[in-house]
Amino acid sequence: MKKSLFIFFATIGMLACTQEGTLQLSPSHEIRFGSKFVNNASRAAQNPSFIDGENDLTAFNLWGFMDKPTLKLWDAEDVTKVGDGWSQDNVQYWIPGHSYAFSALAPMDSANWQADTSGINTHGLGRVTFAITDGGEDLIYADTTLTTPKTYDELFANPMDTVKLEFDHLLTAVKFSFKNGMPNVPNDNLQLVVKNVTMEVPKSATIDLAVENWEDNASWQFDNSTVVLNFGDMPPVGVGQMDEVEKVRLIFPTPATTTYIVNFDVEVYMDGVLAMTHKKSAKIENRTLERGKAYNFYATITHDNLNLKPIEFGTVSVSGWVTVPSTNINK
Repeated sequence: MKKSLFIFFATIGMLACTQEGTLQLSPSHEIRFGSKFVNNASRAAQNPSFIDGENDLTAFNLWGFMDKPTLKLWDAEDVTKVGDGWSQDNVQYWIPGHSYAFSALAPMDSANWQADTSGINTHGLGRVTFAITDGGEDLIYADTTLTTPKTYDELFANPMDTVKLEFDHLLTAVKFSFKNGMPNVPNDNLQLVVKNVTMEVPKSATIDLAVENWEDNASWQFDNSTVVLNFGDMPPVGVGQMDEVEKVRLIFPTPATTTYIVNFDVEVYMDGVLAMTHKKSAKIENRTLERGKAYNFYATITHDNLNLKPIEFGTVSVSGWVTVPSTNINK
């Protein structure tokens, strides 16, 4: 009897030590998030949101599961930046011998995206629907999978590193520039101002991110809705000068079969006085707009596309002297 009691208490003692040791070491086995950055490869223009990559990314929504989607760790969890680290309300831990899948969307809790995660898997989040309002909000996405060592000993000896997430843009950035291409002769009195630059684009679309190699295989599926985006105005530019319109706008990537009509007003100033205003249009066609890339479309404004005829001089002659009768000046 005494022997049985001794064995029983010894077992309890060993369990207590094991549990105590695990609790002391557990912070190093929390699932933490490390460097996160926005992939800005091939970017040619500033993006109106997340301009500086990770420096502008301060919050995102997180989904995570262990082994299979039914074992949820996080479901649209709010993750926010705190100092040099990241914080979320629900702390989760690494368990040896399991695989983990993580997906993330930003901006956090935006009313412009809706996520249907019924198809979530290790490839990605599922179907995401996004609505463009004024073209000023980006949509970025990241996913990754990790596997823990098979035993606790391996996990304690080699703790898991922080989870690295690389966010990619799911949209395309567009901006416009205009050049004053009036005749090359310097004319300090003539300036052009481009205003009210607008473009009608698809408003709503859905993308399935739960497909293998979604970067290559996932594409936006559009409904029939559209929205007119306002790119703003351009500062006055003199002859031979070029400047950008005020705003960069974000739109869905589209194939080369899509044609866009860009409308804008051109004001012609002579010596600082508004002389006339033209309403003009231009086409963007036969051009694929790729996800995660930014495009600067530019146009040259000349007297021809403004239907202006330059003042030209033809035959120049000098009239002859008219001889009048002689005048006697003697008194």
